Amino acid sequence: KFGRTPGKRLFNIKIVDFQTFAKPTIWQSINRSLFLWLGLICFPMIIFSKNKRGIHDKIASTLAIKT
Repeated sequence: KFGRTPGKRLFNIKIVDFQTFAKPTIWQSINRSLFLWLGLICFPMIIFSKNKRGIHDKIASTLAIKT
């Protein structure tokens, strides 16, 4: 209904397309969800990457931003 999980709403985080900063497509959302477990395994990658993107965000071409 709101386009975000309760946790993302609580912390004012929004998922957007990496290129356009628009709302992600349904396929981007599906890919991000499917590969989220890789993000959990590769958590150090998020900490040390330039854009703070996990592998699931890179595969889905998305970005988590603070609103």
